Amino acid sequence: MIIHPVKQGTPEWLAHRRDYRNASDAPVMMGLSKYKTREQLIHETATGVVEEVTPEMQALFNRGHQHEEWCRPHAEKSLGEDLFPITGSEGNLSASFDGLTMSWAVNWEHKMLNKDLRAAMVPGCTGADLPELYQIQMEQQHMVCTAAERTLFSASSFSPKGELIDMRECWYTPNPALAERIRRAWAQFDVDVEAYKAKLKESGGFTEVTAIVAAKKLKQLPSLVVKVEGEVSVKGNLDAYKKAAEDFLAGVKETLETDQDFVDADESAKFCADGEERLQLAKQQVIAQTGTVEEIVATIDHIHDQLRAKRLLLERLVKARKVELRSEIIAKAQADMDLHWNATSERLGQSWIRRACPDFAEAMKGKRNFDSCRTAVNQALLQAKLEMSALADRLQLNRKALVIDGKDWIHLFADFATVGTKAAEDFTAIATVRIQQHQAAEKAEQDRKDTALKERIGTRIAELTQALTIYQGQPAVEIARAKFRIEANEPSADLYGDRLAEAVELRDRVLAALNTQHAAAIEAARPAAAAEQAPAPAAAAPAAPVASYRRPSASVANPTLTIGMINQRLAVVTITERGLADLNFAATVVRGAKLYFESDWPAICSAISARVAKASTVREMEPAL
Repeated sequence: MIIHPVKQGTPEWLAHRRDYRNASDAPVMMGLSKYKTREQLIHETATGVVEEVTPEMQALFNRGHQHEEWCRPHAEKSLGEDLFPITGSEGNLSASFDGLTMSWAVNWEHKMLNKDLRAAMVPGCTGADLPELYQIQMEQQHMVCTAAERTLFSASSFSPKGELIDMRECWYTPNPALAERIRRAWAQFDVDVEAYKAKLKESGGFTEVTAIVAAKKLKQLPSLVVKVEGEVSVKGNLDAYKKAAEDFLAGVKETLETDQDFVDADESAKFCADGEERLQLAKQQVIAQTGTVEEIVATIDHIHDQLRAKRLLLERLVKARKVELRSEIIAKAQADMDLHWNATSERLGQSWIRRACPDFAEAMKGKRNFDSCRTAVNQALLQAKLEMSALADRLQLNRKALVIDGKDWIHLFADFATVGTKAAEDFTAIATVRIQQHQAAEKAEQDRKDTALKERIGTRIAELTQALTIYQGQPAVEIARAKFRIEANEPSADLYGDRLAEAVELRDRVLAALNTQHAAAIEAARPAAAAEQAPAPAAAAPAAPVASYRRPSASVANPTLTIGMINQRLAVVTITERGLADLNFAATVVRGAKLYFESDWPAICSAISARVAKASTVREMEPAL
């Protein structure tokens, strides 16, 4: 706490208060003061113009200070320590302490005893039993002087000579929840002050300030005196009364625009009703005096009717205006609430908070005048704003908690608008459980995928392993098909994972084995086919393909022949990749194209001729090339 060497009540102390948010203003700021409205405090803070203290208020302040000095020795006796008046601040908060002990461990706050304090300060009471406006002031004192552990609250009553009449005491201890409410309320107050300043700037420095409005004092009509003597002699001031009544009625304002107009109209209506009663009484008195008073009675009736008509008009206007003003107060408060909701949603970046519609009509119930209605509605508005701000703070704090080590877990909270409003500890527990469950589910799913992948890889390895022996003794065409299929499925990491090297080595072994088996199958089939062939001229005998074709050493280094080129050269005969593979000629893949060596062309033709020659002697032909 920073100590400010200013004496309470001096100009220096008043200047100090203008720069801080003061503990004595905290109840006003929260709409709980009986002497000043929150709107007045906003106006004073925004403009620096403080309402002049009336002699009556100054006298009350002086009495309070005098009672405080008279009560101080009694408090020091209770504590067994001296008390020192101090003005201190912490941040932008300030407090003027009636007394602190030397160690600052105990704070003393004094008030004059009143009916509310008498009702609250019964034997065994604590500071928590006091009206909230006193708790708020003491709580801010503890927020300023954090070293203070508790406050002795004294309420006293003294005679004009300083004789103690009654004194009551209780202990107040700091309330962290109330302290947080006060912090939020001051923050909202600062926002409202800035908004008020902007409104002043837009309006050229003028704006309405809610204050207590009193009806103008109406000039009373003269007392009506009518005395009838005999049948024609009349004495009194009836003409003067009529003139005064007409002047009054002409001056009554019927267009109600301001609160002053409203209360004046209400008072005028009551004035008219009183005039009606007086005229009715005068009329009865005249009738009682004589029976020939037509002119007098007519005059009285005329004035009476005018007053009655004005009264009825004003009562209708007042009744309608009451409804209008209440609606205007509610509409203004709701518009202010909507602005706060928009600002809150913008701060959060999401509309996690529902638009608030406080029950302002309920807040106005039982209020006798519009000043009290405004105060009640503004209190409800402030409370709703504070609740929304507290809700937004929790949402914002919990939203940040979902970003852990750079990873955002908001996708697990489709219900964040609800669960995000919980206290930080509760939300952290919920978030921890959800994240752990999600991670466990992810791990289980990954384990399942890994297991399934291993099973698939194992199956593929097993199929390759079987291919080493499963095609032994099979016809050459089956072996060629198997070799074609295996060559077309080149091993990759997607298919074999961490067993890719094993699969590549196994595939090479399988292809080598299939090449050997294919050559053996062709060689085994050749003698049987030759024995079945009829003798033919030597010149016409086609060249038989070798069992395992070996490319001449002088062959061209790069393959260039495509299947299309081969078919074009053979004209009527159609060759496929599978057919060439069956004849032991495998294609070479170059940038996606399957090519053959030009140097193999004679051997390809020889192999095709041998196959055609064999087909001419076989009844059941083998599959086409």
